[in-house]
Amino acid sequence: MKPSNLRLTLVILAAALGCGCRSPERLAGGTTDTGNAISSSVAGIAVDTAGRPVPGARVRLRSADYLAPLPSLMKRGITDFDGGAGANGAFAIEDIDSGRYRLELIGIANAKDGDTGWADAETSLSAILDLDLSRPGSLPEFRFEAGRATLARMGRVTGAFSLRPGSRRAFVQVYGLERLAQTEAGSNRFAIGLPAGRFVLRFTDPECGSPCLREWPVAVEAGSALDIGEVDMGGGPDTHASWAHSARITLDIPATAGPDLAGFPLLVRLDSGSFNFAQARPDGSDVRFTSGDGGAELPHQIESWDSAAGRAALWVRLAPPQGGSASIRMYWGNASVTEGGRFGDVFDTDRFAAVWHLGEAQGEGTHRDATPNGNHGVDSAGAAGTFAADGVAGAGRAFAAGTAGIRVADAPSLRLGADDFGISAWVRDAGGAGTRQVLCKRTPTSDYELQMTAEGRAKGFAGRNPGIASVTGSQGAADGQWHLLDLVRSGDSLIMYRDGERDTATAAGGMGDADNAADLFLGRDPGKATGEAWLGDLDEVRILRGAPSPDWIRLGYRTQAPGSGALHWSRLR
Repeated sequence: MKPSNLRLTLVILAAALGCGCRSPERLAGGTTDTGNAISSSVAGIAVDTAGRPVPGARVRLRSADYLAPLPSLMKRGITDFDGGAGANGAFAIEDIDSGRYRLELIGIANAKDGDTGWADAETSLSAILDLDLSRPGSLPEFRFEAGRATLARMGRVTGAFSLRPGSRRAFVQVYGLERLAQTEAGSNRFAIGLPAGRFVLRFTDPECGSPCLREWPVAVEAGSALDIGEVDMGGGPDTHASWAHSARITLDIPATAGPDLAGFPLLVRLDSGSFNFAQARPDGSDVRFTSGDGGAELPHQIESWDSAAGRAALWVRLAPPQGGSASIRMYWGNASVTEGGRFGDVFDTDRFAAVWHLGEAQGEGTHRDATPNGNHGVDSAGAAGTFAADGVAGAGRAFAAGTAGIRVADAPSLRLGADDFGISAWVRDAGGAGTRQVLCKRTPTSDYELQMTAEGRAKGFAGRNPGIASVTGSQGAADGQWHLLDLVRSGDSLIMYRDGERDTATAAGGMGDADNAADLFLGRDPGKATGEAWLGDLDEVRILRGAPSPDWIRLGYRTQAPGSGALHWSRLR
């Protein structure tokens, strides 16, 4: 039979019903007889798609939380099987206690007639089935049919250990499987073969003990190669040992962008599908973030935390990333702490003039500045129609037709002069007949502003008459979807970005400074007869001191865009 044609159909049923097979291979169950008579027998047949048996298919059953013991595996290796199917493909496993299990089936891709030896993972075909046998006494009357399961080539997971000083080796185990790998001779790399499926890898340094335990979830595809990068086994002082849970969050960044991204505010979204809110305090006040090595604590801010709805949005100030990746650790589950993150330190006044999350509840009337500058906004007269909407990070602000926008009183921190700056905003434009203002601080002689034209393209202004410069984007952004707009003044250029990428630029050597004593408005220009009111939604509006780099802007879009998936999670405890 050709390996590419090898398919497996596994039918599992109670032994009391009979499997209809002659002389099945009988294997010992995964647990011992406890005398409570709550045990089951599982039987099955391995066949290909033509209904022919697969002789000698390997069969292993393990509890779902099983971990291969280190001492015994270091002596005998990982090539021993519990048993195999007979010549007719039939097998039976008896005396299985109630519980959850993983059943692994392995066929040899290059097997010859009568060959029952172990083949390397890369030349083996396999399948894995999760079994729930946790209903005591019900299985003899219960018929479980797995249907057709394809025996596919194993995947290969690789990575490297970063060992603590003095450690000689580390090991990889897999929950629910008889697997062990360790550092390869002469290097800190490891490799392990796994069937297609989802697994949790456990990394252990026997010379360090529990401070060096790490856990890492992986999804393996058939025949694929997955490199998970470096696993830090530093085992240094755990400054957050009293927190019950932790995870590593990794972000890929351009290799040249590290120093420029110091102080970057990283958005961390949580949802009930990936985070158990019951493990943290109801308001999230026990959450902490540190650098990737578990050392210095990083300032963070909780924009929103809704345990009942199972969602949260937090901002974390990054330390200078190293190389081509940035990683931080998140800790939660400590009932003895109550204070939250340091609010003002995430958005510092060196980098930011103002940041409005716009997530306040409807009717609250005040829109807080997330920086220590305190440039808070208030709903201006006639703005009662504004209300909270689902935003990019937590809630955003929706503007109905005819509302008068949000007013922010003039302040020295909002007078940008002739310096470089950036204006950033997430917009969801509902369209309109004329110009729609996102942000403006304008007098007839000087201003800076970001708006949407009647044609649905972003447009920005900066400077002082007679040299005020403008730049208009070439791409539309009024399609009812969220878009990130960035207007950047850099030297003699005014540049427009859309969704993290440079759109267009204008050279304007005489644009001059943009200082004026006017109040700043979001969603309206009161100096225009029409008001140029915004219609649609706004979120995460910022004014940055200095010109943000293209890498900064690009990373802002990648990490904030809904559904971007730019962050990679790995559970540590």
